[in-house]
Amino acid sequence: MTIARTTGMLAAAALGAALLAGCSSGDDEADAESAIDQAVAAVEDAAEDAAEDAAPDADEGSTEEASQEDAGGSDGSDSALSLANASLPEDWPSEVPVPEGSILIASWTAITDDTGLGNANILVADVAAQDAYLESLTAAGWDVSEKDASQQPPAGVAYSASTDGWSMTVVLDTLNGDPSVLLSNVSAT
Repeated sequence: MTIARTTGMLAAAALGAALLAGCSSGDDEADAESAIDQAVAAVEDAAEDAAEDAAPDADEGSTEEASQEDAGGSDGSDSALSLANASLPEDWPSEVPVPEGSILIASWTAITDDTGLGNANILVADVAAQDAYLESLTAAGWDVSEKDASQQPPAGVAYSASTDGWSMTVVLDTLNGDPSVLLSNVSAT
């Protein structure tokens, strides 16, 4: 089984579990958001582990070609970037911009005919690209503010972003040393 397929299956399972956890409490939105955040963190961890497992082991004499085949890549990129070959789901809302970069995972789950919940993790070129994404949100009319210390993840910096009709959490972080932007809890307001 390829790393990309394994990561995709883990992403689907974790996000599905988070949605079910959020539905079970029913009356506490903070618990639901926490469950989703934990599921997204688990998917990121699984992707990092999969990328590390795909890296060639000097002791075994693995070749770069074998590593690329296992990771699903063939362009000479490292294993973390080889995983980034996903695309946005067809029903991703056009009102929610994503940064320029390689999409690692992305999902959109319809909850009702009018509402849904989305998540995406995008590898970007560098820290400047992370900052440029936040600036582009602000320029497009989104209200972006850093979350308080109690809502920060163990690594990276989390921001709340909202505009007329939409809200999400944006986390600027790294994945195997590569800068990434995580969009979580993307939903209509």
